[in-house]
Amino acid sequence: MIRLSRVAGFVAAVAALVAGAAAFANVAGADTGRPAATQGTIVYVSPHGNDANSGMSDGQAVLTVQRAQRIVRSLDEDMHGNITVELASGTYRLSSPLTLP
Repeated sequence: MIRLSRVAGFVAAVAALVAGAAAFANVAGADTGRPAATQGTIVYVSPHGNDANSGMSDGQAVLTVQRAQRIVRSLDEDMHGNITVELASGTYRLSSPLTLP
């Protein structure tokens, strides 16, 4: 079991890596089938969320940090701004360690 403070440390590390990555604008008219990261993109995670949700609003929060990581990675491909992962208060259980590329 990993408590929120440990997960928050991971999220801070992910945010630092994402913020330090080179940002590229989307090609006009390109349809990748996923939302493009814009300045101030936030991915929401909640112990009451659902991994079928988009994670793009508080009301559409995902359940797991692993799902948030996949969303961040997909957004990172097209990002042209910062991505923040916001964790609601609670306990987040990991079935395996999260790894950064």
